[in-house]
Amino acid sequence: LSSILSDALDRNPTFFTLFIGNNDVLAYALSGGTSDNITPLHGTPGLGFESSLLAIVNAITANGAKGVIANLGDITSVPFFNTIPYNGLQLNHQSAGWLNNKYATAGIHFRPGKNPFVISDPVANVSGLRPIEKKELILLDVLLDPSKEHYLNGSMAIPEKYVLTAPKIFKIQNAIKSYNVIIKSIAHSKGLALMDTNALLKTAKKDRFYIEANHSISYKKRGVFSLDGLHPNSFGQVLLANEFIKAINETFNSRIPVIKRIKV
Repeated sequence: LSSILSDALDRNPTFFTLFIGNNDVLAYALSGGTSDNITPLHGTPGLGFESSLLAIVNAITANGAKGVIANLGDITSVPFFNTIPYNGLQLNHQSAGWLNNKYATAGIHFRPGKNPFVISDPVANVSGLRPIEKKELILLDVLLDPSKEHYLNGSMAIPEKYVLTAPKIFKIQNAIKSYNVIIKSIAHSKGLALMDTNALLKTAKKDRFYIEANHSISYKKRGVFSLDGLHPNSFGQVLLANEFIKAINETFNSRIPVIKRIKV
């Protein structure tokens, strides 16, 4: 059976770009950490990240091909994970009082104004409910759930599958940091250019905002992410391409022109 790698090798390339590893943590993150394990750092090719990446690079450089490899950005920094604020539960005196009665046995207190959302957390306490903490994240696809109004007005706890708690965020970020160490090491040992996606992602400005009144999203122009909050839009693709070009030029002393910015 054909594979992406075999298709690439059939072309007998002299130069390549390699951007791989996001999906090794993304499935876990997209499920709120409820399904799909993160690919372990060590293990045989096809099971461990390091050996799998090395096998790919060894195969594609076997004929002396040069190339550029990208590291990974912190996926929890993209809009899918950080658009809905932890304290987006806006209450008046009446709604705060109603929720105080509803969650009295769970020991959760509300007040008029902004409040943390209530989330399901099986390990939190006997009730399995608690307020979300400041640095924890609510996934954007909660807005697609038929019960979103109940979750976002506090009458029901946001399910675990729509939340990344602090331990899960740590697990994701630790995996990405470990992957990036391996990517950098392989790039150095093979004489490849290294494109720093991680640094580029940190420069991205917030391009969408949560509206508490109607549980919707507003968008700014010139954002770099598509509507799904995960993938780059056309402008973001230009920024990525230019960073690849810069890394190639710096490493191989080439003069590839960057792409002119497009209007969005």
